[in-house]
Amino acid sequence: MERVDGGTFGQYLLKERIAQGGMAEIFAAERLGAREFRREVCIKRILPGQSRDRAFVEMFIDEARICSRLRHSNIVSIDDFGEIDGRLFACMEWVNGVDASKVLRAVTQQGRTFPVDAAFFLAAEVLRALEYAHGKRDGGRQLQIVHRDVSPHNVLVSYLGEVKLTDFGIARATTRLHQTQGDLVKGKLAYMAPEQALGKSLDGRVDLFAVGVMLYELLAGRRPYGGAHHDIVLAAIQGQRTPIRALRPEMTEAQAAVLDRLLEADVERRWPNASEAIDAIAALSLSTGERTLSALMAELYPNQGSVVTPRVVAPTPIQGAASLPLADTISLAASEMVGPNGTAVSPPAPAPVAYAPPAPAAPPAPPQRLGVMVALGTVAFFGVMSTVALGAYTFAQSGAAPPPAPVAAPIAAPPSAPPSAPLARPELPAEPIRAPIPEVAPAPPPAVAPAVAPAQLSVVPMPWGRVTVDGRAVATRQWVSLPPGPHRVVVRQDGGRSASRTVTLAPGQRLSLTVPVR
Repeated sequence: MERVDGGTFGQYLLKERIAQGGMAEIFAAERLGAREFRREVCIKRILPGQSRDRAFVEMFIDEARICSRLRHSNIVSIDDFGEIDGRLFACMEWVNGVDASKVLRAVTQQGRTFPVDAAFFLAAEVLRALEYAHGKRDGGRQLQIVHRDVSPHNVLVSYLGEVKLTDFGIARATTRLHQTQGDLVKGKLAYMAPEQALGKSLDGRVDLFAVGVMLYELLAGRRPYGGAHHDIVLAAIQGQRTPIRALRPEMTEAQAAVLDRLLEADVERRWPNASEAIDAIAALSLSTGERTLSALMAELYPNQGSVVTPRVVAPTPIQGAASLPLADTISLAASEMVGPNGTAVSPPAPAPVAYAPPAPAAPPAPPQRLGVMVALGTVAFFGVMSTVALGAYTFAQSGAAPPPAPVAAPIAAPPSAPPSAPLARPELPAEPIRAPIPEVAPAPPPAVAPAVAPAQLSVVPMPWGRVTVDGRAVATRQWVSLPPGPHRVVVRQDGGRSASRTVTLAPGQRLSLTVPVR
């Protein structure tokens, strides 16, 4: 990773090279505007001399063309595309976080397992991005976008727990300038559906299989299929993998069934589209997944939520990915790039460097930073007061002197009083012995039915529409309280287009439902 101090590129200030491949490089940068306006962005540009490679230039343009049409909260957007000094570039949305493979690595290094609800939430967010991309239309024409390279390396997780899919560099679409010829295979073999690895015709269901591999990897800490190239493909075709419940026995049969259907080798038995897979995950009632993922990121990366840190997307190399005879693994993001001779070039493992905007005065910084720490109960005693620190630092580690214990003022003893004479005990008259009164059991309180917590539903029509729930009009993108149970959601557009969905809400569940209208 290279620090570039003060380097300007048009209206952009290049701050740091995040990664470099055989054809392109990626920078952490700032967009400069009038009156000292600055905005953190990510710049990807072609290397000097590579503009003569027509095929690569066309793929670079294709990625920008496809992503410019995709505006979704779970997809990294492209804000600008152009050419400066003869070098094509794309300005992408900045994601203040790391990719999912690094999150999983940080969890396993602590000897922990990825929370089940957080893993399913992350998978559902990626499926929402795919649901939008697969159904995207342009001027009434279906673009038929298929990502073909879904993997933890191409899923970014912000330090606040937001999930975004990136790298549409090898996506298939009807609007591409450069189309895959013959039976070339593109993508990462470990995440390929059998039909994709064998060079057969494919559709959006290959992306669902890749989500299944990623979900299994998050839950198990390893990929479902391993070994040499042909072993991976054969195991995926035959479904030879360790059952997930053997590795995570706390999972329910319903949760395992959703994962197993994503990993179906027979494409006809897989979920037919991302929408139905999203509904299946929603039916698992894992409503705590979003909060769990946010809390996990806060534990793994303390004090990062407000610090602008370069997005590092260089993946862990997949064994044998470069030597796969069928694999043409061209990826325009830093996760994988290909040199002029067609061999994969892995970028150097970067070390994040934080760029923090000016902040108000704060307590002195600790002498050393804890990379990853789960603070479950560090107790420090200072004098007679105890402080429980549930953060990433303690007074002892920060070097700050403990606050002095409050000194209580001496309490003056009351003036001594002369001893008083002992009181005489009065004589009590004898009482007759009475028979005990039988106890009467109190009547039980009337039975009160337990209160049922209402559910919360937010409907997001794509791209727009009027929303009704159970026949009642509701505002879009607003939380609506509903009783637990099934509810009918309908989105209508002018011109007669509509889409409907039936969801079953559990008590206390909070569900954001995206309904595409095609």
